[in-house]
Amino acid sequence: MKFLRVLIAFSLIPFMTACSSSDQVIEGWNGCVIGGAAAGAAGGALLDGHAPGAIVGAGVGALVGALLCGDTDSDGDGVSDEKDRCPGTPEGVAVYVNGCPVDSDGDRVPDYKDKCANTPANTKVDENGCPIDSDGDGIPDGADQCPGTPGGVKVDDRGCPFDDDSDGVPNYLDKCPDTPAGMKVDADGCTVKLVTLHGIKFATNSAAIMSESVHILQQAVEAMRRHPGIDVLIVGHTDSTGADAYNRALSERRANAVRSYLIKHGGIDAGRMSASGKGESEPIASNKTKQGRALNRRVEFLVRG
Repeated sequence: MKFLRVLIAFSLIPFMTACSSSDQVIEGWNGCVIGGAAAGAAGGALLDGHAPGAIVGAGVGALVGALLCGDTDSDGDGVSDEKDRCPGTPEGVAVYVNGCPVDSDGDRVPDYKDKCANTPANTKVDENGCPIDSDGDGIPDGADQCPGTPGGVKVDDRGCPFDDDSDGVPNYLDKCPDTPAGMKVDADGCTVKLVTLHGIKFATNSAAIMSESVHILQQAVEAMRRHPGIDVLIVGHTDSTGADAYNRALSERRANAVRSYLIKHGGIDAGRMSASGKGESEPIASNKTKQGRALNRRVEFLVRG
């Protein structure tokens, strides 16, 4: 009996020496078994002095080492702590062989937290695993062709605001709904009449109006005097010669030059007119010919009222 107690004491050596001060169990089941067997064999040989004692001691030591120092699974997920890359998994959560919770759609939100299962690959999601919808229109960012839609605006399945009359101005901005198809409209969705002034000429690369264009501008002055209820958007256009950004800026300067002429020399109220430039973006003829480029250099009046 004395022999057995001493033997057991020796077999506890690997457990006692390998554990930390916080009483955590030694890592590595194999190490525990081997250490227990070695200590048991040494103890058996010392106490018995013969080979049978060493053999019995090794067996008992290995058994005690296996029982006391076996692998642990602190979170109970079926993966030992030594192999568990995601310790602390909640009870009952399905995990992979590495101890991490299953994430079936690969969105980096585990299934047990994922409120939007089967999210398409590479879709950005929030902490709930649901696709991000920055403008809150019900269409995820990845599928939204019209991002930044104002809150509360109804959209189609592309995430774009409805435009019932198809005039290019969405319903929530359209002040003139039910515009007939094909009609030109302004930014408010209201019909405008297009008047193109081809005869207005400017100095090359300049917004200076040439004297030969004055009679055409005077006709515009007289028309606006006869119709005091109309407002006009003056739009400048260029051909494709030169850089796009330069042409856009040049066309806007020319449109403003026409507006200034009508104010200064025609006495037209400045509040009735605005100006913008389209540059080379809206040609009405080919820019490959001299005649086509001449037609594209024009000033348009978009008349409303």
